[in-house]
Amino acid sequence: MASHYKYESVTNLISAITCVMSVSITTLLLQYMGLADENQDPRTALADWDEVESRLYSHPNEASTMRRGGISFPLNLALSNSVTPAPSYVIERLIKCYPE
Repeated sequence: MASHYKYESVTNLISAITCVMSVSITTLLLQYMGLADENQDPRTALADWDEVESRLYSHPNEASTMRRGGISFPLNLALSNSVTPAPSYVIERLIKCYPE
């Protein structure tokens, strides 16, 4: 009976981890960058750069959050936006928050 319980717990744990890994995390920073949908092309995203800057001050760790597929870090995403180009103060803040 005990070994069956352990097996069931491990199975449940693996199932939970698989579920979590398949969920795409979209931070508020990425949402403010116009990237709420993971399929949104970062070159044509409609960003609110004032909100992005504010979010970077309150949650600087989000500058290191990777986005699924293609270009992944917020700095790369900001630099690729040609519809609403990122202002220099946002680029500087992204670099300060995640210089790697």
